[in-house]
Amino acid sequence: MVMEKMVGTRINPIQAVGLMSGTSLDGIDLAYVHFWEEDGWKFNLQHTHYIPYSNQEKKELRHLMEVPAAELLSAHARLGHRFGQEIRSWLNNIQQTPHLIASHGHTVFHQPEKGFTFQLGDGYALQREVGLPVVYDFRSADVAAGGQGAPLVPFGEFHLFPEYDHFLNIGGIANGSSRQSDSMQARDISFANMWFNHSSQKRGFEFDENGEGAKKGVVCRSLFSQLLEESLSIPGSLSAELAMSGLRWIDAAGLSPEDELRTELEVMLEVFRQKWNVEGTVLVTGGGAKNTFLLERMNQTLPANFVAAAPELIDFKEALIFAFLGLLRTRGEKNVFPSVTGAKFATSGGIFLP
Repeated sequence: MVMEKMVGTRINPIQAVGLMSGTSLDGIDLAYVHFWEEDGWKFNLQHTHYIPYSNQEKKELRHLMEVPAAELLSAHARLGHRFGQEIRSWLNNIQQTPHLIASHGHTVFHQPEKGFTFQLGDGYALQREVGLPVVYDFRSADVAAGGQGAPLVPFGEFHLFPEYDHFLNIGGIANGSSRQSDSMQARDISFANMWFNHSSQKRGFEFDENGEGAKKGVVCRSLFSQLLEESLSIPGSLSAELAMSGLRWIDAAGLSPEDELRTELEVMLEVFRQKWNVEGTVLVTGGGAKNTFLLERMNQTLPANFVAAAPELIDFKEALIFAFLGLLRTRGEKNVFPSVTGAKFATSGGIFLP
């Protein structure tokens, strides 16, 4: 089916693949989703797939913000082809052909105050590999409209999960959203796995499984104060660039990895107390939802009831939602809440390659 026939129609179900590569540098998340309209939007998460980044790939992605422009553009094209190759191979394995591919890509630069954001993974290269309609670069339209370009996920939460009041995604960055009558309030809250994973790797682990490292540590008050002050002073959206100063302080403190982890975790809780102290039930997704000690501490110290989502939703909610945002883009419909991002008007974000 060609996308030109799909635009402006009401095909049920619409089949879309969403791709997400998060700031925690774990790997590539793929979600194959059926969407249909029935008293609002409904979905069925049909297939999921995860491709971990190698240690070398993580190293390269982590340092791309420091390389010359030509090297960055070369990486942009290479990752676009890599995304497309991985999707093509996976679709062959599951014997499915979607109507569209929606790729968030991998954020390297996000500086909306300077009017730009950049997600690695060229959509043209991706389309060359899959031969299907592609939507990519979801954030730039909102930034051009004066917004932060983030968070975008609340738009999908509002339409796809009407039974919940609050949502928390704990990835490299923790961001939360709350349902209003006809929109959402949302914000980036704190650094999370970008710090946790950094300290866990000093223990020889990619992440702090179940919070075991943090559970063994104690809080360093001086580092706690530094990280808390830095975290509370940042207006608007968070980014990998902004996390770097915190990582430098963490490394310079001379602590054990366990004490680093506990200090980082307690900083996160205090930031929540001061920036997002909601009540009610919160659906928790992202890698941090598997950190049982973190959820235990959140339920001990914060007024809300934090509930981890089902395993597939924990890992693939963002990929699922970007599939939905891509679907809306192909129909020319708005897919962002300006009340969330601070934009002057709502946009239909994403570059659409039919």
